[in-house]
Amino acid sequence: MQGYSGTYAVGGTDIPQPTTHQWANPTPLGFDGNGRPIYSAIKEYELGWNLLSATDLETLIQYSEYSLLTGTVVVDLPRWGDDFIFQSYSGTYIQRPSVGTYFTDHVNDVRLIVSNIRTG
Repeated sequence: MQGYSGTYAVGGTDIPQPTTHQWANPTPLGFDGNGRPIYSAIKEYELGWNLLSATDLETLIQYSEYSLLTGTVVVDLPRWGDDFIFQSYSGTYIQRPSVGTYFTDHVNDVRLIVSNIRTG
């Protein structure tokens, strides 16, 4: 666990502070016999940047490619249910970032999904 001073990181290397971040809203897998929703134990986390340098975007793309080659990576994210304490999650996948329009040497509306997060 990283604690209150934690930062967003991949494999122990800090990534740029996102403009927005959130745990993805889960979709129920179905319902039990009492009508209660059943959710997967595996979660996703979305990070977003309104404006990101082309160099930082390339770094995020490299992390996603590394994830494809090696299988999984360790990411540091806010702990599930507590956005002020960071935790290291192993066995995660980094999906390829989505991007918006380019503006000089920056990119607008960058989104990155970290998936296969097991919170316990």
